Amino acid sequence: FQEADIACASITRTYSRSLVMDFTSLPFFNEYRGFMYKRPNPGSSLFGIIFRPLQLHVWLCILSTIIVIVAAFWVTSMSSENDSPLSNKWQCIHFSCATMLSQGSPYTPRSCSGRILSAFLWFFSITVAAVYGGNLTAFLAVSKLSTPFSTLADIAFQSDFQIGFPGGGYSEMFFK
Repeated sequence: FQEADIACASITRTYSRSLVMDFTSLPFFNEYRGFMYKRPNPGSSLFGIIFRPLQLHVWLCILSTIIVIVAAFWVTSMSSENDSPLSNKWQCIHFSCATMLSQGSPYTPRSCSGRILSAFLWFFSITVAAVYGGNLTAFLAVSKLSTPFSTLADIAFQSDFQIGFPGGGYSEMFFK
């Protein structure tokens, strides 16, 4: 370091510095500290991106609704008097899954109860698709960012981040 009679610089008052130099009686510049940190890598896989917009209980409700609808289609087709194209359980599964994915199916119910059930399934699938699309858009547009620390003590006693400071300041001494 060089010796000087007077200095005009951003020098923080510390005990060791007050032993070798005199500071002005009142500090004339207050500086607020801001911390920058690297966002943690979310590590999102394709599986996580596809299934994260809806919670687990919603996915379970959708799956259970599909199972109930398939069973209802199969029961109505077995009890109908006319020859139903949904007489096989695999055809019922194909029709229900195609409807949930907004696709057509060569198998359509011919009975009145089957058509009412089919209309319910179409309304249900349109609603689920709209909610899922909205949540997926919001999920991809806005990331949930929670600060990994809230106090200086949290920063000082953590090991996830490497802390760096401009050399020789009070902040560096505080965290050491």
